[in-house]
Amino acid sequence: MNIYIINGLPESGKDTFVDFVSTFVTTKNISTIDWVKEFCYIEYGIVPTDKSLKNRAIWHREKMRHNNYIFKIICDQIYGLYYTDVCFIHCREAKNIEKFINYFNGSKSILIDRKSDNDVSNFGDSDVYNYKYDIIIDNNNGFDSLKNNVVKFMNDEKLFNKHRLIN
Repeated sequence: MNIYIINGLPESGKDTFVDFVSTFVTTKNISTIDWVKEFCYIEYGIVPTDKSLKNRAIWHREKMRHNNYIFKIICDQIYGLYYTDVCFIHCREAKNIEKFINYFNGSKSILIDRKSDNDVSNFGDSDVYNYKYDIIIDNNNGFDSLKNNVVKFMNDEKLFNKHRLIN
């Protein structure tokens, strides 16, 4: 199984990229932030759609507090995967990307690069470009261009030969 740690600004096309890849091979899509949202909902009643500054601060604190726990949960999830060709881990902070890269031998980092006018001043988004990614996927020219970049990625990473027929 190939493991990729994927990052990009909000609405850069990370999930769309994974969706396109999954048309060729079996994939698993895992997000570190999903666990933070779950902890915050359980402990504080904060729902994922609430983006107030106060709640973002709580999310950040909880992410740091539960960081090693989240890392271990995700590692356990990956070790439990069978019949999966490619696993994508969505992770924002550069130090956590590096932690996954170091832990999973042969894994690579991917940046989905799409220019944005969105506010990137929050703790997660401001760290997106503070890492030297192994692979940069340009997503500034629409769906057809992204699809072509997925095919190039699949060829470059030799993922087409992993394709299995699933009944």
